[in-house]
Amino acid sequence: MHTPATILKIIIRVNQIEDKNMKTVLIIDDDLMAQEIISEWLMEKYKVQVLLASNVGEGLLVLKNDIVDFVICDYLMPDGNGKEILNFLKESNRDSHFIPIIMFSGSLDLQLLPAFPLIAVINDKDYDNLFGILERHQCFR
Repeated sequence: MHTPATILKIIIRVNQIEDKNMKTVLIIDDDLMAQEIISEWLMEKYKVQVLLASNVGEGLLVLKNDIVDFVICDYLMPDGNGKEILNFLKESNRDSHFIPIIMFSGSLDLQLLPAFPLIAVINDKDYDNLFGILERHQCFR
């Protein structure tokens, strides 16, 4: 269930997008500090647009209504898990628009995940590992 404040946060963030040529990254995480750390680093390093979602429901709402180029997602959240996001990306096949995803997880059975859009699974909130993977894969160049 989306509260008006939550939906407003998403709408405000989407309306702040100015450059239609910039890559858009969706961060789905119920940890607001993680959202802040990752989004600030991405915007400073790569000049990307960042959309924020605090749970699976919000993440799916953004994915259904906006064009996103990349997803960084926590696996365990209060209203579901990252597998729902992976399944949506796999099944949506939005005009063959491949949307890669990096997943954070403290305890995750990789066999439970569909492999289609998954680039990496990062243990807990290992930001150095995340940033290193983004650099090595040249995700936003």
